[in-house]
Amino acid sequence: MSDTRQAALTLHALSAQDRDWVLSRLTDEQRSELTGYLDELVSLGIPRDSGLIQAAMANVPPVQSALQGLPARGLLAKASGATMYAVLEEEPAWLMAQVLKAGPWSWQADFMSRLPESRRRALAQSLIEASAIGEKVVDAMLNKLALRLTSLPNVVTANPNGAPNHDKATGWVTWIRKWIP
Repeated sequence: MSDTRQAALTLHALSAQDRDWVLSRLTDEQRSELTGYLDELVSLGIPRDSGLIQAAMANVPPVQSALQGLPARGLLAKASGATMYAVLEEEPAWLMAQVLKAGPWSWQADFMSRLPESRRRALAQSLIEASAIGEKVVDAMLNKLALRLTSLPNVVTANPNGAPNHDKATGWVTWIRKWIP
């Protein structure tokens, strides 16, 4: 399966809101190509099954921190609330909820206190509504975050009261873009 088709299959399995959010952050050319594949999946009657995300992520190798030699969970466990805020601030609430559910994390309270009130409320709602996702998907997500964490400067100064910039393509958008030429 081509990388673009795999990206489309993954997007197809996301909720409409999350799929639209990711598509809105792609270039017109990327969005057009993926939309064609998404339309094809709908016309073929392919179900919107989160198991498809698990299957797409099955071969994602675990990330090791070159700096600390820790598995992804260990690296994330040693992070601070400020650092995790820098890593997650632009992510949608549903993704933050999945990360928090993968804990417990010592930085969780500090991280939550750094979110603007509206984002904190959205995250709290997502924590209530979030359905369980498979272990491999969780591991792949944490591996991706650990990779992002290792690319941050050593000292992160996050403004807890500053509004996040949702125009930058991060997280799922970056993940999807790596598959599209």
